[in-house]
Amino acid sequence: MKKTMIFILTIVLSLCLLLGTMPLSVSAAQSYSVSVDCDYSKGSASSGLEPTNAVTAGTRMTIYVKPNIGYEVNEVYYINSGGSKIYLTNAGSAVPGQNQFFSYYFTMPSENVTVRVIFKDASKYRVTVRKPEHGTAAIKGAYTYSKEYLDLYPGVDTDVYLYPDDGYVLESIRLVRNSNGQNAAIGITSQYNTAHFDMPSYDATVIITYRPAVNYYDLTINQATGGYVYTIPSDRSVLEDQNMRIYVDVDEGYRLEELLVRQNDIFLTETEKVAFWYEFHMPSCNTTITPIFSERRKIEYIWLDAYGKVLDQKTGYDGREEPQTSVIPQKAADENGEYTFDHWEESLHTYNSVTYRPVFRDAVHEAEFQNVKLSQKSVYPDNEIYVSASLIDMSTLYRIDGKNVTISLIKNDETVCSQNVLTHVPYEEYNGDNVREYFSVPENTKAGIYTLRLYYNGEEGEAIHDTKITVLPQTGVNIAFTAPRQAAAGDSFEVEGILTEDNGAPVANAEVIVHQKNYIGYERAISDSEGKFKTNMSVKNEGLATISVRLTADQYLAEEAEAPIYIYNGDHSVTISQSDHGSASADITSAKCGDTVTLTAKPDKGYMLKEWEVVSGNVSIDGSTFVMLTQDVEIKPVFEPSMHTVTIVLGDYGEDITVKVPYGVRFFNELDKEGVFNTLFNMETDDYIFRDLTTKPLNEFADEEEYGDDAWKLLDTKVTSDMTVYAGFYKKIKNVDLTLLPPIVGTTVTVTEDDDTITQEPAPAITLAPDAHCTVSEGGATWFAENNEGIMFEGAFKKDKTYLAELILIPDFGYWLDDNTVVTAHNAEVVESSGRMALFVVLSATPVGPYILGDANGDGYVTIGDVTAIQHHLAELETLDAAHLLAADVNQNGVTDINDATHLQMFLAEYFTESLIGTLIE
Repeated sequence: MKKTMIFILTIVLSLCLLLGTMPLSVSAAQSYSVSVDCDYSKGSASSGLEPTNAVTAGTRMTIYVKPNIGYEVNEVYYINSGGSKIYLTNAGSAVPGQNQFFSYYFTMPSENVTVRVIFKDASKYRVTVRKPEHGTAAIKGAYTYSKEYLDLYPGVDTDVYLYPDDGYVLESIRLVRNSNGQNAAIGITSQYNTAHFDMPSYDATVIITYRPAVNYYDLTINQATGGYVYTIPSDRSVLEDQNMRIYVDVDEGYRLEELLVRQNDIFLTETEKVAFWYEFHMPSCNTTITPIFSERRKIEYIWLDAYGKVLDQKTGYDGREEPQTSVIPQKAADENGEYTFDHWEESLHTYNSVTYRPVFRDAVHEAEFQNVKLSQKSVYPDNEIYVSASLIDMSTLYRIDGKNVTISLIKNDETVCSQNVLTHVPYEEYNGDNVREYFSVPENTKAGIYTLRLYYNGEEGEAIHDTKITVLPQTGVNIAFTAPRQAAAGDSFEVEGILTEDNGAPVANAEVIVHQKNYIGYERAISDSEGKFKTNMSVKNEGLATISVRLTADQYLAEEAEAPIYIYNGDHSVTISQSDHGSASADITSAKCGDTVTLTAKPDKGYMLKEWEVVSGNVSIDGSTFVMLTQDVEIKPVFEPSMHTVTIVLGDYGEDITVKVPYGVRFFNELDKEGVFNTLFNMETDDYIFRDLTTKPLNEFADEEEYGDDAWKLLDTKVTSDMTVYAGFYKKIKNVDLTLLPPIVGTTVTVTEDDDTITQEPAPAITLAPDAHCTVSEGGATWFAENNEGIMFEGAFKKDKTYLAELILIPDFGYWLDDNTVVTAHNAEVVESSGRMALFVVLSATPVGPYILGDANGDGYVTIGDVTAIQHHLAELETLDAAHLLAADVNQNGVTDINDATHLQMFLAEYFTESLIGTLIE
């Protein structure tokens, strides 16, 4: 034991030196700066060092990162003086993708550091409301109760609307992670309206339960000056969820500003106004109703006649419905015509009065559309008609500007479609027209005669203007044509094609226009009896052009067909720049516009082509080819470490995990950076624990040593190809039952030490339960003197003394002992149990009681029945207690086994006579 303690101290001292916790020297520390670079439109990051921003080498640094809603962290790294990316380690505590701070850490090097934080678009996750009994619920934004869900970014503020049935109230609400049932935070903001939570970064379900309303709570009304409030029912002890009506009688000169229903002065329950009362459901707590009244001021309402004299006058209160007058003012006819009253118009509004004047219109007022013009009266469906007109007030001959006019397409007195246009002040170039609009004929309008109607109805009168138009039958024409892929600038090339109807019939004698899109100039061609057409054309300018063919005749839909053509004017060079980690080449070194250039990349071992970078030349690379355009081209290959898939097989413990790992990276580092080990360790349950990753399943290893060697080597493995590894999960041992029996009093104990192992003979008898899945270390049974004085014990066991035994429990391969394992020792007291380490028990050397050596069945005699009792005990047909086990141990070696039965049979057969068998042992 002394050697063991020295060995442990040596290990601790070595670890201290390795970890740097015991400084060997002290020197002046130089400070370095830390800065953080990120896209602040997507998130924020900080080192927490401002404003000094100085730190010494070897300091553990933390970078705090917070992505905005809709973003998550992609990379956090700095580039050292050697040009290598040094990735920071995620310190956990927060879920990437949520709108909150979490931390990354690194050890400060002996140089200035700029940490770069790269954000990426976050994934959305689904939250679903499970349909509750005795009510409904809905996520904000969902419109059905049976299929309520939303796909949201992590961190989004989300509400759940609650609707318990009458007679029920909310009992509980939980937000549960779909994959493992783990609860997340959710807060109640109002019993009958909403619950609130921040969207987590995983799919989740809201589980709601409603219970019957059975409790009564106090209802208090705080009366206030300005009115009186009462409820129906009027009880002051109200059952929860009871539908309550609030009636408010407002005094003259007052008005109700607010009606507050507060739950324990914390939550506000909204009331719903129904007719002249308010309604709410009684919450599951004491509730107070508080009205808030405010005084009104008196307002004088005055109505004038056509000549400015007071015609009517009434008094009202500010904020109430304004009083009305039933008086109709009159205006005498004059030389301009007769007048009729139209409406009241507010002319003056002061603090305590409102004055209205009457507005009259000409009794023979009339409006009219004039100068109506249509761009065409025959139109195909899905085409437009340009409509222009002047809307005139015939009483004044002024234009009616700023008014709404309806344009409708009518068939057999039924409106097919309509659209509104606002008249406006016209410009001179429109000849005074104040109606100007493109009217669209719907795509599926049937052929026939229609009415296009302009309609206006306003203060100036009603105006209608109808025009007959024809909607032409819709004929489909297909255009197919061919042109060369390349042509020299200025050279003539041929374009030929065919026109067919939808049924495949050729379209003869139809004119088409062939032109280069976006440039002036075209060629015409006429289709023959088979619908074929042909023409020649040329393009002067080098580059990618578009040849277009379209119809010109009105009787056809103007379908248009297009095809690209490359126009070349000399060759352009192709240059491939070389880069690190590989080489590249092109199949040609020069090309004309329109030529296809093929690129070939040869990455070094462990690298792959990431992309082709266009240094110059304005071309687009598709895979490994590009089409030459009008400039010299320079291309550069960009290589990156090749990625390999590492698959972690979980077997019966879950779905496999896959991780992309760059070529040559240490296996452990990349998996640790991706959080794989945290995931595996967090999978621990009451039944199993994650131990290691290995190259084959746990059951294929011969023993613990082979398994451990394999796991240790795997952690240092560098990834050079796709890999499959296996997660080793050890089953937890729940209980270990020990039966320990010390040697008989007076037995001489001999202690020996060999290879740092201390043993004693004779050893105590130790029995493990059959399903213990562990063993006791051989030679590890070391006895110490009474009272645990820590000295070696040699000598004979004495009566009425106790001794401390140290045993080493070793779990079987694939099993695990932890602090929750329950260890019990029959006939002994367990002092300490610590996993796979030492188990200390206190044993008494006092015999259970006087017994006759060999009398296993306790009948007071040594006979063949005692042999049978031993055999039955070994066959588990019966169990001997401690005293009879001592009596059965006739050879006194501390263990009752088949040798004792044989020894007793030989004694009864008188093979030997000198023996303690039959002797009374006290």
